Amino acid sequence: MKDLNYKLFHESLTSNNNGTTAIESTLVIIPSIISVYILTLIRSLQDSKKETVTRSYWSQFFLEFFIIIMPSIMCFTILADHLVIVYGALFLIGIVLLLKNHVLKTMLTSCFGEIQWKTHRDIVSYRSDPLHRSYITNFRAITNMLTVLCILAVDFHIFPRRFAKTETFGYGVMDFGVGLFIVGNALVHPEAQFKVGPRIWKTALQCIPLIFLGIGRLILTNQVEYHEHVTEYGQHWNFFFTLAVTKLACSIILKTVKGSTNVYFFFTILMICSYETVLQCGLQKWILGNAPRLDLVSANREGLASIVGYVALYFGGVSLGRILRRFDTLNPVKNLRLAKILVSISTICWIVTYTCDKTFGISRRLANCGYLFWMISFTTTVLACLLVIECFSLYLKYVNVFSKRSQPNPNVAFVPNLLAAINFNGLTFFLLANLFTGIINLKLKTFNLNPVTSLIILILYMLLNCMTVSVLHHKKIKLL
Repeated sequence: MKDLNYKLFHESLTSNNNGTTAIESTLVIIPSIISVYILTLIRSLQDSKKETVTRSYWSQFFLEFFIIIMPSIMCFTILADHLVIVYGALFLIGIVLLLKNHVLKTMLTSCFGEIQWKTHRDIVSYRSDPLHRSYITNFRAITNMLTVLCILAVDFHIFPRRFAKTETFGYGVMDFGVGLFIVGNALVHPEAQFKVGPRIWKTALQCIPLIFLGIGRLILTNQVEYHEHVTEYGQHWNFFFTLAVTKLACSIILKTVKGSTNVYFFFTILMICSYETVLQCGLQKWILGNAPRLDLVSANREGLASIVGYVALYFGGVSLGRILRRFDTLNPVKNLRLAKILVSISTICWIVTYTCDKTFGISRRLANCGYLFWMISFTTTVLACLLVIECFSLYLKYVNVFSKRSQPNPNVAFVPNLLAAINFNGLTFFLLANLFTGIINLKLKTFNLNPVTSLIILILYMLLNCMTVSVLHHKKIKLL
């Protein structure tokens, strides 16, 4: 197949997709959350047997790569139509590890012995203020990892087309990427932590690398005639420009509109509802239509218009972050109360998402009202699951401490080393993925490869990305 024909063939397979269902798009990501639960049980066994110091950094890396990355690769490729196999394997491993863990005995016997009950009571009443919350770190790292995986996986036949980005409306697994990246950044914004944010000029300086990355991507893709999906962001716009403009715009607004969590929440609703109204009054038809791209505005109408939706989403993330910070304690009772709040928010947002879908659709391309509520729905669902796992992790840790099976450790919140490394150099991880994806696509006609070869390339690609950020994290080197 000639290069030009292959380029057109490649673009045809990554375009005009209608997506999958909201349920499947969630189910395909849940295994990565279960993986954190499994690693939590493994860490508890290591603590109770005092094996933590005996396991080398790289043996731990490969263990975590196998448990976190491999199930995700399988779910997005050859087992996409057989998720029950992945779920079954993970649940079986989880049950075996739970049965081997001595904490199960403590939980079962806590009602029958004074010593065991005292241990349980001490754990439940434990109060401490954490430096970092593991469930937020795990959420940000998992979403980044899955985005990086999909960036290359979409260029192979083993990646189902229904998981690719939707053309106009629908639920595509890859539609999570930009939305969750923005929410993840909003959750750790200083305003979300009740702190004073940086000055506008400092935020502008922080955005300069993103702008240069966007310009660099634009120049390189044009020079090598790399396949580009114009209707994704526009003719010249890309993800890096969206991230930079959203960050700067939100910084300016946050400095201007200072208020409580409720103020930020109502500002989010006001902005997204106003934007949706304008879309329904004709803007949507122009953006999604076949109008000629004669100038910079019309050529990049998708990227420019969607900024409004992403700014609203960022404010939604800041509001959510402030709710989370109100429960910044390791007290399990308060954390379970937070989990109930997250479930309530998630339930309401899922109902609104369903209503939006039936009314005017879910569109990443527009970053419309339905897309915003879908992102918040998914975020709160995953955060609730990871928060419960964190509570369970703390319970396991304290049982080990109170049972004198391990020494007290101030770093009780468990974040797998691999996820900590990804979170530590998040933008570097994403940038490396884009670089490796470009090289692979320039050297290979990925859609012509057989399933086995495609799977091997994907595994090596993820391994190389993860090893790079792990080395940087191990040496405490932060690049971007």
